Amino acid sequence: MPRIGAPITLGRFDGSSFNDEFFALAKKAAQKSPFRVFRLGAIIVDRKGRLISSGCCGGEHANSHFKYFYFKRFPGKSMHAEMDAIGKIPSENVLSALRSRPMLDLLRNARIYVYRLTEANAPGNSRPCKDICWPILKKLELRDAVYIYKIDGEPYIAREYF
Repeated sequence: MPRIGAPITLGRFDGSSFNDEFFALAKKAAQKSPFRVFRLGAIIVDRKGRLISSGCCGGEHANSHFKYFYFKRFPGKSMHAEMDAIGKIPSENVLSALRSRPMLDLLRNARIYVYRLTEANAPGNSRPCKDICWPILKKLELRDAVYIYKIDGEPYIAREYF
């Protein structure tokens, strides 16, 4: 079980209240990833349930300022799906994420959905990474992350609060 200190809720992969249209959109974003093994997709939904942004692992669609600071801060790393989604938000304030400053009200209390497709097109563990994504998402004051977590090979939907 992932442990960061925040409460986690697990639900069945099929029939969960979090296995809805937003998870389908995150899966669609994962299918756009150029990678074969780690194909992750992420979407960010505001507190009213409106789609803010989406991104994929290896995606190069983030704005050029965000990409510059991302690759400067994390040299040798590919663009993570969560960061690609954040980098697509049309605002200079997005750069504050990489400078570890508080973010726009737009992302405060938003939810991020992260979906991973394995090489066999099956769902895989998709928790945001603890080194890059989790600290930035927490700093941006998102409310929670909804992702796939496997226990004994069975996928579950996990909802973890920041």
